[in-house]
Amino acid sequence: MKIKKIIIENFKFHHHLEFEIRNNNNCLIYGENGSGKSSIYEALYSNFYYYKNKKIANGIIKIRDTFLHRDFPSGNFKVNILFNNSINFNRTDETLSNDTLLLEPESNPEQGKANVYFANEKVLRNITDDNFFNIIENELIIHFPELSKVISCYKDVNKSLSLLKDAEQINEEIIKQRQEADELCKTKLNELIPFTLINSILENNLLCDFKIEYSFKESNIDINKKFHSPLINFKIMNIDDRGDFRNHFNEAKLKLISIAVYFALVKKNQTQNELKLLILDDFLTSLDMANRKKIARFIIDDFEEYQIIILTHNIQFNNLLKKMINPTRWDTKILFTMKEDDLIVAKVKDKNDNYIEEAKNFINTPNYDLAIAGNLLRKAFEGIVNEFEQLLEIGKVERLQKVLEALENDDSYFYDTPHEVLETLIKDFENMFQNTQQPDDAKIRQIKNKINAIKNNKITFKIEDGTEKSYHLLKRTEFYKNILMNPSSHNDSETEIYKEECENTIFLLEELNKLLEKLKEN
Repeated sequence: MKIKKIIIENFKFHHHLEFEIRNNNNCLIYGENGSGKSSIYEALYSNFYYYKNKKIANGIIKIRDTFLHRDFPSGNFKVNILFNNSINFNRTDETLSNDTLLLEPESNPEQGKANVYFANEKVLRNITDDNFFNIIENELIIHFPELSKVISCYKDVNKSLSLLKDAEQINEEIIKQRQEADELCKTKLNELIPFTLINSILENNLLCDFKIEYSFKESNIDINKKFHSPLINFKIMNIDDRGDFRNHFNEAKLKLISIAVYFALVKKNQTQNELKLLILDDFLTSLDMANRKKIARFIIDDFEEYQIIILTHNIQFNNLLKKMINPTRWDTKILFTMKEDDLIVAKVKDKNDNYIEEAKNFINTPNYDLAIAGNLLRKAFEGIVNEFEQLLEIGKVERLQKVLEALENDDSYFYDTPHEVLETLIKDFENMFQNTQQPDDAKIRQIKNKINAIKNNKITFKIEDGTEKSYHLLKRTEFYKNILMNPSSHNDSETEIYKEECENTIFLLEELNKLLEKLKEN
């Protein structure tokens, strides 16, 4: 049971976002900060953690009130999910359709509840950031409800304390009750926290040279008759960490422990339910690339039964994953923003999306709509620029910086192969100087002509019929203003959009695409 299509309306950043995940694939989505990436995570969380997060299930968190797009307070509020078996899992305001798919099937309860897990940087950081009892109570119990059995060990103790009158003191019965609760808590920890599996993941998957266990400092009741939960800390086996393993390890090691704990719990709690889903949002920030690679390999290889959706704003991590994943089993997408009807909106670009070809189809039909074609070309341009910026951010090639600078500067020229231009110029000069029959004034005129020809360099686009069209170097601001932004994005019926402009834009975009592909190869 895999997600096939997602539609989000008026949820936080997104007025309308719609995309498909093809062929039951996993999905990798790259989006810069501010592109609405985390809004996708939260939208999916609001549906899939409907029962797990009691604040959502009990109506303490009102999803519409909390996440409604601020520019559309009266608009439709939807998070619609279509599965590959044609089941719809749709949210409209606080109502969720087919929510029973998260529970044990009535016809076969032995299958258990759905295997759906969300994790981001905050979730993983918290695992090693406090008394582990508090982490279970405030964080992990949401993801793994079985862990409530650890917390409930002290239910009777707290009940007994609440029944004490002001003048009454703590009696031996309550003290014994607390001590027994501590022993029960240790038993439940050993049952529910799979330390053998955690250490196996640390050693065999994450290649760590240490193992962990836990230390347990008993609970207590203070003079004000207030109960204090036990202090549970992770402890490094065979090493005296002086009771504070957080100061013994650096941030990377702590993150590896968090990963091992979280995903060991996923494995331990796995049921036979066919819905198996992992959604991870920027969960490996602050780690070096070597550790990211180990963790990514572990998740990709050990959770093949799950549909995995990874969202990231980190271009290095995105590119690392693209090298590691099987392209036949993963959809890779780019989330980018653009202005549409005076609203900043997000678009999802699939690797197989071809806005240029769609635009060609529009302008080649008898009743073509140039406004639609222009909008498609603008999407294509935004996507290309986004990919350029990705390459630039990772320092792919220095000349990309020159390309973008040339696009933004009125006085700059970009030469795709400057070394060839210079080499040709030197050879021409040498030939002129060796020509003793040519007068000096003729040589000077020839040099001027050569320089002017280079200064007036034009990008040439070859068409199938062999003719050529020449355009002055594309300037980014003029491209936006004259070709795409004004005519097509504002639906201004008084602004003419010429078919030739769309065709010229197509030539430009195709040439930019060629350059982009060359840069990727280098």
